Amino acid sequence: MARQKPTNPDTPDWSLTPQQETAVDLLASGKTVTDTATAVEVTRQTVSEWLNHHPGFEAALHSRRQELWAGMTDALRGLLPKALEVIERELDGEAPLPAAVHVLKACGLYGILPPRPHLPSAPRRRPRRAPGACGAPSALRQPRRSGPQHGGARSGQACRHGLG
Repeated sequence: MARQKPTNPDTPDWSLTPQQETAVDLLASGKTVTDTATAVEVTRQTVSEWLNHHPGFEAALHSRRQELWAGMTDALRGLLPKALEVIERELDGEAPLPAAVHVLKACGLYGILPPRPHLPSAPRRRPRRAPGACGAPSALRQPRRSGPQHGGARSGQACRHGLG
């Protein structure tokens, strides 16, 4: 028996209708789903379906948003010389502090403390204990004998109690 062709192809259809192309432009420019649906004369649910289940529509919207963002970024870069002139005038004006704070924040330097100079530190000494005082409770201590008691607690080593 011959195999029949499937009714839905395995590869998604990425082509857009004129309504969908208009919807992409409206959504990319900031219109809501409801406003877009009204403008292209479909239901809100249809636009939602395009957004969530139509790979071609999703890709076209993403691409259009990227184009718009690139254009806005270029426009902002074009304003940079004027903005710097304004900031420079403010820094030379009567109240330069707000402008200076804005410059520091924009550079990511506001609130950062300057690095501290590295000073060599003196070697730390362990506090001296009284002879035979390893820190063990008196009930654990043994009477003094000749030779190292408590495993050399006075010589800076840990005592056998693990406390000194």
